[in-house]
Amino acid sequence: MVRLACYDAAVKDIVAASDQGELRVIDAEAVRKTRRGLFGFSLPDLGIFGGDDGEKDELDRLETTVSSVRYLTPNSFVFRIAEGDALWQVSDAPRRLLRVESGDPVVIEKAALGSYFIRFDGQNGVKGRRVE
Repeated sequence: MVRLACYDAAVKDIVAASDQGELRVIDAEAVRKTRRGLFGFSLPDLGIFGGDDGEKDELDRLETTVSSVRYLTPNSFVFRIAEGDALWQVSDAPRRLLRVESGDPVVIEKAALGSYFIRFDGQNGVKGRRVE
């Protein structure tokens, strides 16, 4: 009976904290969606978005689509992706890169020294960074 009383007390505290907004319970799908939306930002490892659950590859690579593109110069542009409306920039795109358009598939992978390797529609990759 002591164990049950202890459990009841703990549950009561958790329910009260949740009702007061001090504790929030989210499911695995919400965590996955948040991780995808934050891809490209440097965040401290607080352990709140997983990492030990076999989803490490998802943190190193994101496959999505381009939602909009704005060219700044002939070889420099910014683009938004579907996940979290993130804004990415490519500054020195080579001439071989075909024009990127809304709806194109894009794969973004972590590269060295905090940069990212970006492939549009299966083309060779270019270096880019998340700006927003």
